[in-house]
Amino acid sequence: MCFPRNKGGLGVLNPPLQQSALQLRWLLPLLHDFPCSPTSDFWNHPSLKSSVVLPLLVDFLLSHLMPTESQEPIQIDYRQAFMFKQLRPKKLVQSLDGVFSLFFRAVDNLSHTFDKVVINPQTALCLTLDDVSVPSSSCPLPNSMARLSCSSVYMTDPISGRLRPTSSSEISLHPYLTKRFLKWVRSDHMKLYSFFVRAFLRPSSSFIPVAHTHIDMSSFLVALSLTPQPVLCCLLRPSTQISPLQNGFFYGASPSDHKVATYGTG
Repeated sequence: MCFPRNKGGLGVLNPPLQQSALQLRWLLPLLHDFPCSPTSDFWNHPSLKSSVVLPLLVDFLLSHLMPTESQEPIQIDYRQAFMFKQLRPKKLVQSLDGVFSLFFRAVDNLSHTFDKVVINPQTALCLTLDDVSVPSSSCPLPNSMARLSCSSVYMTDPISGRLRPTSSSEISLHPYLTKRFLKWVRSDHMKLYSFFVRAFLRPSSSFIPVAHTHIDMSSFLVALSLTPQPVLCCLLRPSTQISPLQNGFFYGASPSDHKVATYGTG
């Protein structure tokens, strides 16, 4: 049943893929929302109240993402660990047969197409450079640079509320890596994904801006069909096409790269 036909089998079953589908059924209740505080309404969701295991899994993941217990509002969206590999706790990744390794693998098997996703600057800055850079064989991202947080290279402009590159005087961490990355983007050797680029742009008719300022992975989850689309989802407006971005606006937008410069149609 599992072997391909050229090896004498029927090729109708794919155990790894079927296992991932089963893991997603367990995972979906954990992705419906995220707790913004230890007393958040998140914990009152029916799927969590009716289960003993699911709340424990959330607590376990939060304990690895947050350094210490705190009663202050939670500043992270723990669902980021499912969306981006660089944001996963090392201890959970190293255990290949652990529960979260299975969950991560199930999400990784999905097609990650985020061309129409819109995020706010706060969410953009919590990602790593590896998460926002288009892979390129001509300009591979070194591991040390790939793990670097976007907040080390970019910042939110206090006046416009949009992202901008840090200036030389504002770089406080990893100056060599930061300047090197900005140079690559500025010279068009490194391209950035469109969902990250939109955090540099002023609101327009081409997309619905994010109204809040907290870190939120909901738009990525909607793009993967892991959560239902809310009424006011931060995605591109359907049937909308805008002209390519101008080079140098955010240090490296390339009109030739549709993932970066052309948003396309819905």
